[in-house]
Amino acid sequence: MKTESNNIIFLYAEFTPYLKGCLDYFVHSNKSYNITVICFNIFKSLNKSSHINYNLILKDNFKNKYELKKYCESINPSLIIMSGTMSKDYIYTSKKLSKECNIVSVQDTMISNSIKQFIQVGLYKFYFRTFIKFFWGVGTSQT
Repeated sequence: MKTESNNIIFLYAEFTPYLKGCLDYFVHSNKSYNITVICFNIFKSLNKSSHINYNLILKDNFKNKYELKKYCESINPSLIIMSGTMSKDYIYTSKKLSKECNIVSVQDTMISNSIKQFIQVGLYKFYFRTFIKFFWGVGTSQT
């Protein structure tokens, strides 16, 4: 059963000025939401205290995927927005929480006719689609 909460988790590679700007605007306009960002890196020009309305946690604070999953469960999210499918720990956590919340995978690679992307499409259809409800990609719609 899906969670009805105002808690959103971002599982991202890097906390960038663009993401910070988007979150600052969203949180300012939607004060009832609680945002947590877990990331591998913080963009060089940003410091860890440059945010005020959401939690920013480095992925290295978690010893393993089990700790990450347990922490995310404790937040009781209604939505997880995951940066692509690059992290096995992010995939594990998202898959385990997919019955409790919606999972969105954000893709920043344009579609091309490469063997690598052909394999990725196959993985999506047979593996990722089982727990990722939405894919959010860049560029024009390619159906």
